[in-house]
Amino acid sequence: MRLWSTDNSVEMEEISALAVGETLLAAVISYLIYWRTGSIIHIAVSASLAPFLLLRTKYSTELGLRFGNWASLFVEEVFSFIPNINRLFAEGNYSNYVRYSFIVFLTPLYVLFLLTYVIVTLILFTLCKVAATILGVLRHPLESLGSIAYNWRKAVLYVDIMRTPELIPGVEGVPDNSVSLKYIKEFKNSQLIHNLIYEDLSYLKFPGRYLIAIAYCAGMVFLVIPAIVYRLSLKSTSVLWSPLLWVVRPAADASSIVQTMQRLVRRDVMLVTRVYSVLIIALFFTKLFLSYHWAELRVWIEPSMLWSLVAPLVAPNEIPWWQLAALTNAFLTIALYVAADYYLKELQIKASIPEHALQSSVKSVFIIRNILSIYTMLCTIYIVITNVDYERFPVIGTKLFPWLN
Repeated sequence: MRLWSTDNSVEMEEISALAVGETLLAAVISYLIYWRTGSIIHIAVSASLAPFLLLRTKYSTELGLRFGNWASLFVEEVFSFIPNINRLFAEGNYSNYVRYSFIVFLTPLYVLFLLTYVIVTLILFTLCKVAATILGVLRHPLESLGSIAYNWRKAVLYVDIMRTPELIPGVEGVPDNSVSLKYIKEFKNSQLIHNLIYEDLSYLKFPGRYLIAIAYCAGMVFLVIPAIVYRLSLKSTSVLWSPLLWVVRPAADASSIVQTMQRLVRRDVMLVTRVYSVLIIALFFTKLFLSYHWAELRVWIEPSMLWSLVAPLVAPNEIPWWQLAALTNAFLTIALYVAADYYLKELQIKASIPEHALQSSVKSVFIIRNILSIYTMLCTIYIVITNVDYERFPVIGTKLFPWLN
């Protein structure tokens, strides 16, 4: 684990302490909103929209960059007059009367142009991302679904505030000498800052320039707000999506089983998964204790506002199937670690291990865990949504699926 993220650490899937701190803070803020408003609709909306934000693949990223390049060309052509206005008033030989008239008559119009520029850019880039995601899912559905777990871990555990949000996914990786993406590269954060300081604002030498500079900088900030909201929405609902920690792609062949076991034992994210599994086991048996003594404890627990938020998930009077699925995954995770650690130590003393049998067993456990994780996650999200509008949806309770009688 490292203190904060870098481009290389995200690539190597290293957990950032700052990212974990941001996730905890976002979850606390989400609870405070509930405590203040008494509504969990913000949690339900974030949890429901997250799948559409997590379906990013290499194909959809490349497609989004191509779409974004065309959108950037359109924006550049339509709003090319803004820098020209700067030059006009900076280089023209005007009297003070004309220059000061600019403050009264043209500054509001200039700010309106900037606002329009920001709104149009956000709409076009959002459409590009949505179109690329939809086409990516239609073209590579299995790859898109398989990317959800990694994208969630990346947003929640790997990426923090030290990595500035991207207007278009992947734009920060576009080379400066790229020809095919020469327009979208102008929307890299580093390029935006460079253009802002050395081009767009360098001509503001007339009265009212400070007001326009503030408006211009504010416009640049608003461009990245959707990306910031995207991050925070994933981090704030991390508890609901936490079963994705158990989702792992099975090893492709027997020759990779040793690497798989090494990852299970040594990777930071696997350590987090084990801690999470131990926590799930502890919470389950705590729930059993509460259920056994519920008649005496409910007087103290039920008045709490926190309890009103988690009660549908705790379900103190019953043991839902999805909780048993989560408990099973937790024990499977601990068992995998114990087995992997044992066989790796066997390899260190040059002992032979049944690689093919291990590969089949580990692959089977991964598949079972993935299925149970998806089931658990869908159930928890369903419970949150039904808690917002409980009259329109049947309750899960102890049923395997909510629509079963």
